[in-house]
Amino acid sequence: MFEYKTQEQINIANSIKKLLDKHLDDRSFENIQKIEFPIKLFKALADLGLAGLAISEEHGGIAAGPITQMVVMEALAYRDLGPAIFISVHSMVSKLIEQFGNPAQKKKWLPKLAAGEFVAAFALTEANAGSDARSLNTT
Repeated sequence: MFEYKTQEQINIANSIKKLLDKHLDDRSFENIQKIEFPIKLFKALADLGLAGLAISEEHGGIAAGPITQMVVMEALAYRDLGPAIFISVHSMVSKLIEQFGNPAQKKKWLPKLAAGEFVAAFALTEANAGSDARSLNTT
């Protein structure tokens, strides 16, 4: 476990853990078994600013640095890995749009992603591997 260096990091981690304690109970794990995306939890995390974790302030995000992002991911994973995974993927895809999208795409998508109005995702498939990332080949 990472030793937090600042009071802000401690506050972030504690806020996230408190929110997860409120939202993750036995019913949450039943929903996971039903393969339902926990949209209420995502919205609550977005209310903390975490949907905009990797998005610049210019586009409505919080532009967290790598240490803060690590603190967030560790705190998210402390009760269940699921929230860390979906915020991580959401952040990764949002950052890719910010880095490689054209101005119209950034204007259209990033504020909504940062606000948690949309959930970012990606699909992985290859002709010879399907969705099995371990079977991917490069040429």
